[in-house]
Amino acid sequence: MKTIKVSALFLLLTLLPACGQSSGESGDPDGGDNDAGDTDADTDGDADTDTDADTDLDGGPDAGDAGAQEPVPLGASSAFAILASAEITNIPTSAITGDVGLTPDTGSNISGFSDPLTCPEVIGTIYAVDVSGPACAVANPTLLLDAKADAEVAFINARAAVRGTPTSVSGNLNGLTLYPGLYESLTSLEISPGGHLYLDAQGHGNAVFIIRSETSITTEATSAVVLTHGAKAANVYWTAGSSVTLGTNSIMKGTLIAGTSISLLTGASLEGRALNQGAAAEAITLDSSIITVPSP
Repeated sequence: MKTIKVSALFLLLTLLPACGQSSGESGDPDGGDNDAGDTDADTDGDADTDTDADTDLDGGPDAGDAGAQEPVPLGASSAFAILASAEITNIPTSAITGDVGLTPDTGSNISGFSDPLTCPEVIGTIYAVDVSGPACAVANPTLLLDAKADAEVAFINARAAVRGTPTSVSGNLNGLTLYPGLYESLTSLEISPGGHLYLDAQGHGNAVFIIRSETSITTEATSAVVLTHGAKAANVYWTAGSSVTLGTNSIMKGTLIAGTSISLLTGASLEGRALNQGAAAEAITLDSSIITVPSP
């Protein structure tokens, strides 16, 4: 009996190291390196995902989608607060920061600026195709021809199919909040009296808004376009197939490019540009209004 017990004990001691080795291989097949490998894999995966989310300052779909628009190229027209085709009529006293130009009509159709020898209402240069305009005007038909051609290119670019499928809007925009992207109405657009339209850049300083109407755009008296969360007037573009009218004491933001006329009624304020283009383009009129070319 004693011999059997000793033999069993010897057998048990012999098998224990083998059992321990087998257990270690099963629990850590990489021989102890697996923990580091798992950590690296998890860290890489999480870091890539988080970096993309946090540093995507464009804040929207890829370029070409309606939600992520490229700026409209304005070319030589970008320096102009007013660029008209048929006539520029001002009722004093307005305040214009930026250049003023008229083509193809002659300089004699630039009227209403107080003290025409110095044109104190304009911080910039008034350009005409000839010397028949105000005494302060500079005749430069070549510059005006280039600027007007670039305004037409900008109009076409803003309405190009390659910009993607626009979000549909129509009628009264009062009370709406629009986010960066492309918007289109097949009829007219307006903001009702005292109403507000909010353009929200969602914290993205380069966000672009393009709002286009097949016909007219009208902001009624005391209405306002309000820029929020980093939106800039320099990145807002409005195109109208026909006319744009800014109502009495209304506030507008962005570059206006119209197929026919642009009118700023008494006290209207525009941080942007008033440009018209094309064969049907008509007069630009303002009445004690403010126009300021926006900072980039």
